[in-house]
Amino acid sequence: MRTFNLRLIAASLGVATLLAIGGTTAQAQAENGDFKLYIGGIPAGQLTISAQNNGKAYQVAGYVRSTGLIGSLVKVSYKAQVKGAVNNGKLSPQSYAEQADTGRREQSSQLNYKNGVPQVLKLDPPRTKRDYDVNPAGQKGTLDPLSMIYSALRNVEESDACTLNQKMFDGRRLSEIVLGAPSKNGNEISCSGVYRRLGGFSPEDMQERTDFRFTLTYGALSDGRYGVQRISSESLFGKVVIKRK
Repeated sequence: MRTFNLRLIAASLGVATLLAIGGTTAQAQAENGDFKLYIGGIPAGQLTISAQNNGKAYQVAGYVRSTGLIGSLVKVSYKAQVKGAVNNGKLSPQSYAEQADTGRREQSSQLNYKNGVPQVLKLDPPRTKRDYDVNPAGQKGTLDPLSMIYSALRNVEESDACTLNQKMFDGRRLSEIVLGAPSKNGNEISCSGVYRRLGGFSPEDMQERTDFRFTLTYGALSDGRYGVQRISSESLFGKVVIKRK
């Protein structure tokens, strides 16, 4: 299994780690979520997330680990934390750190942000420069993986469902998530979405596949907003489904 597919697509609605969490209110609000991941109908992962957002600042912590049959074959984990500001509902990360175990090796990274521009403080293990690398200096306004997850999947008003169009930079790679085509059926709203590789990926990765399409389904909540209940996607490993516990 590839490092990117188990970690980054996990953070961007492709293969492993879609973490659905609640939205924001005027007062500080602590929110927690637990979710189950299935690959090809087989239980594959446990997802846990917690967040706080007071309308001016936010912080999120997320954790995923492989479970079931897949967990018995390969031990995969991803843990991340992010802190940032909230401006008119938009997230602006200030510091991000992650630790990951891909089943083959452990790795970690750390980003800080200055005026919205990511500063790569740590990439471990380091790697030699490659001609397809993305320059962090040109990535102003991008989100880190965990902020992207939060931005994509927090609870929303009906008018805000399926409206996300956001780029993400993880310290090495640039990608984006675009939601659209909302369809309402009773108390549910479904979106068509795509996770797209943009830069920083090897030519082999880009040739293999650039777009990962998925369907995201919201359910009506008691406060009148909508919360993500289910995500399904075709991936390089088969059909991936995330269900809220």
